[in-house]
Amino acid sequence: MKKYIFGFLLSGVILFGTGCLGSTEDYLQTGTWKRYNMSTYMHDIEFNFNANGTVIFKNITASVVDTGTYQAIAGGEHNFLELLGMPSVTGQIPNSYDGKWTIIRMSESAFAISIHKEGYGVLYHEFINI
Repeated sequence: MKKYIFGFLLSGVILFGTGCLGSTEDYLQTGTWKRYNMSTYMHDIEFNFNANGTVIFKNITASVVDTGTYQAIAGGEHNFLELLGMPSVTGQIPNSYDGKWTIIRMSESAFAISIHKEGYGVLYHEFINI
């Protein structure tokens, strides 16, 4: 009996400890995500996530359009959004979105991510689905 209880508890820890992406990738691929600007000094940024793992990056302010890759990753307490191949844009904060961002919130209409970037500290960005 004890080995069944131990097995049940171990299964529960593994199941709930590895995280779950849920509908994260489905939400990301639903349209154009525009960064919510809290300051007139911030650049207008948009992302379009595709099912093939690519993301179209648009910096409307600096007229920059480029393609990178993304991956949604399940973690223990948080899920992550890893962005690679993002362009560096002068005056943009951060100058490049490359890195492993923590997903703070995710829904059909909005998501929020944060990251610690050297030279910037902890950055927090919210995006709305337009």
